[in-house]
Amino acid sequence: MRNPPPADSKVKRMELGRVSFKERDIADLLTLYGVSDQDDREATLALARRSDIPGWWQRFTDPMPATLESYHALERMASIIRICETQYVPALLQTPDYARAAINAARPWMPAGEVDRQVERGMRRQRLL
Repeated sequence: MRNPPPADSKVKRMELGRVSFKERDIADLLTLYGVSDQDDREATLALARRSDIPGWWQRFTDPMPATLESYHALERMASIIRICETQYVPALLQTPDYARAAINAARPWMPAGEVDRQVERGMRRQRLL
């Protein structure tokens, strides 16, 4: 016997990211949204199972804006990434020296240690992608 779909208030809290999801909640939402194709359902549930795996960027202890953290999470799940950059070599193609020079040009006040952490983060991102 299937569980009834979650109550409207619970759906709203989940959609706004105010509560965590259980796999059952996601299955119920898929039913509520009319997703009946088993392959689509399984792909979505597989993503949900992997959502608790920490991202590579989380080992960096320096603060990262929440928007950038969300971007890295989405990037990790992407199958295609298209970049159009008119001012700099795209970050995923930069060498450490180029990245350091670009950061120093954009933020000359940034301490050298912070620049090094950003360069290290960028190089780690390159290796993973």
